[in-house]
Amino acid sequence: MRALRLAYAFVRRDLLTEASYRANFLFGLAGGLSNILLFFFLSGVVEQASPGLSRYRGGYFAFVLVGLAVNAFLGEALHGFARRVRQAQLVGTLEAVLAAPVSPAAVILAQSAFPLLGASMRAGLYLVFGAALFGASLDATGIPAAAAALGLGVGSFAALGILSASTTMVLKRGDPLAWVVGLLSTLLSGVYYPVEVLPRELQTLAEFLPTTHVLRALREALLGGDAAALRESLGLLVLFFVVLLPLSLAIFLWAVRRARREGSLTHF
Repeated sequence: MRALRLAYAFVRRDLLTEASYRANFLFGLAGGLSNILLFFFLSGVVEQASPGLSRYRGGYFAFVLVGLAVNAFLGEALHGFARRVRQAQLVGTLEAVLAAPVSPAAVILAQSAFPLLGASMRAGLYLVFGAALFGASLDATGIPAAAAALGLGVGSFAALGILSASTTMVLKRGDPLAWVVGLLSTLLSGVYYPVEVLPRELQTLAEFLPTTHVLRALREALLGGDAAALRESLGLLVLFFVVLLPLSLAIFLWAVRRARREGSLTHF
């Protein structure tokens, strides 16, 4: 119950902050629309029969629209946790926040509730705008499965973000884990092009990234893909979730204990 109240307090605080900077929302919306427009025009020159693309309905535009939505969410999940830890270090509130009568793991999850909710909404808006304004063909019957995939993806991405926050707490500067995971996910997971066009060795590496399976599950659900492939991707996402989230929370707790022992919680 305390954790829920803490999450509510953080969400309310962040919502009030965002409401005072409405231009940021409008600029973000304009940026998202410009991305969609860019790939809408680009889709007209992409070969629709390329490996891994012809199996989906809607052509390249629908394919990359899902990639844009997930990539926008991944960026917030990867960098949001570390950014908030770093911000709390800089303003000197990290030690006070972690002194709340709840687990530090609950604190880091509660503190990032609003950014994750906002990123989920932006991902949804990408899909809505793509379908409503640019005619992307999305299968409405696949929405429940897509929601399940996105929910599991939230957990997996959050775990990676918590690991990134742990490295920030220890190293104080830089965010190497988020940089590496973000780069590999963008290049190998099929955000902008099918995984099948990669060399076989890189395809194998892509299977170890949760982003690959989130994208695959969403496309199987929304673009008329294969039901068996959808079930397989959902199963792998469950595996990523149950392994990565507890592991990341344990590492974060270790990082907090280490920082407290060294007296470096407020160092920056």
